[in-house]
Amino acid sequence: MDLVMRHENDKLEQKYHAASKRDTTHRGRISSYSLSPQSDQSSSDRTETLVSSIDRLDINHGKKLEWQVGRITPPLAQSNSEVAIPFFVANFDQGVYLDYLLKLYGTTNWSPMLNASFEAVAMSYLGSHQRTTDLRRKTMERYSVALRKTTNAVSTPATAAQDDTVASVMLLALFTALSCEDTAEASRIWSKHVNAAMNLMVLRSPQGPDGPVVQNLLSHVIGSIHLDCYAQGKALPRLLTLLRHQSLLSTDDFQLRFWDLIDALINLRLATAENRIHHLDVIKQALVLDGQAQALYGELALTHDIIAHSEGGICISCDYQSHRRTQACNTMRMIRVDLNELLLSHAKRCMTLIHDCHSTSDQEWLEMQANRATVLIREVVEELYESIPPFLKRGQYRRTVANPRTNSDMWICSFLWPLSKVAALSDTLSVELRDRIRRQLEHFAEICNNHQLSRAILQQAQGRFTLVQYVLLPTLGLDSA
Repeated sequence: MDLVMRHENDKLEQKYHAASKRDTTHRGRISSYSLSPQSDQSSSDRTETLVSSIDRLDINHGKKLEWQVGRITPPLAQSNSEVAIPFFVANFDQGVYLDYLLKLYGTTNWSPMLNASFEAVAMSYLGSHQRTTDLRRKTMERYSVALRKTTNAVSTPATAAQDDTVASVMLLALFTALSCEDTAEASRIWSKHVNAAMNLMVLRSPQGPDGPVVQNLLSHVIGSIHLDCYAQGKALPRLLTLLRHQSLLSTDDFQLRFWDLIDALINLRLATAENRIHHLDVIKQALVLDGQAQALYGELALTHDIIAHSEGGICISCDYQSHRRTQACNTMRMIRVDLNELLLSHAKRCMTLIHDCHSTSDQEWLEMQANRATVLIREVVEELYESIPPFLKRGQYRRTVANPRTNSDMWICSFLWPLSKVAALSDTLSVELRDRIRRQLEHFAEICNNHQLSRAILQQAQGRFTLVQYVLLPTLGLDSA
């Protein structure tokens, strides 16, 4: 496990250390800090001492981080790293990471290791808005400390499965997504981290979760493994079954049914890709799964209402109860589109293969399913597009004003995956609708405040895979019912 933490991050550190050497000049000479996680102990101690002496973040000035949520608007014109954690908390006030980080804060499990990882991620997130070489240097120094401490904890049986260790591994995975501009490299390292977190969770007692912190961690790890397998077309790991068993004691029915649906969808896609299933069986299974997805979406819709406000006939705000709930709805829409695309593709193939050897009724049934899938895809995509709040929608952006506490970037993230997925449906959607979606993605890139997110959006509009927005998304089900 320690090899995963050490070797998979070595290239990332070297890359950003090289970038710092190119860009950072101090009094006429290039900075030469050693950031290697494999350096000797004295070097590591020097690094930590250095970080402690230069604007190290102090998050102990308040009793609880919750005090800072929604009350801090850090001056981005400054390069003071002390605003990083308040800025992260204020922007992730409904993010999945804070589900367990805020619960760990102030407890005996809030270790120097977890503190260092949180600082590194927060500084990296601030750096995506405020790009300075000084902030990047401090970020990588903090990351070096976090990586060394986490590697040591993972390598020690007594600490490997503790809450703070697993949380630190997940934060380092987020750091990869926020900091690494090489998508293929970031995706690979992120995958290694979340799989390492899964292995650590399995080391826990088989008696199940023992509190909300563990349950939040467990849900996030399982959701990340699902995301990794879904996005990369990989088989579900066997260890996931053990984690699912641990979750049975305290996870609600909605979450379990959603996980079952994702398991079945991933397995169906893999079996289809490997030609292990007949076209007709794909259609039948996709129909069953789509019915389950529709039922789950119906339960979400009952509690995730739009809250709109207008004055003088002009809409001045339009917020769901949270962008996480919006993401939950959009994820279910995306799953339905995916299932019906699969159904449509195999219905067409099946009609071609059985044209001369099956009855007219079989042909009619296949045509009916293909037509149904086509109509449903278009309806769901239109519904997805129309659900974009006016303060984010192209053409309405300057006529509407979001609630002052609305985090537009996180709202944008809640639409990125489904919009980028449906933008690729060239054979199903009209040219007009595809162009509308592409222009909306480009509009997101223009109005967001995050440089890396803006770049990722443009890549999505061009049909290229990116990682950063996926790992910012919540685990579906935590906000249900």
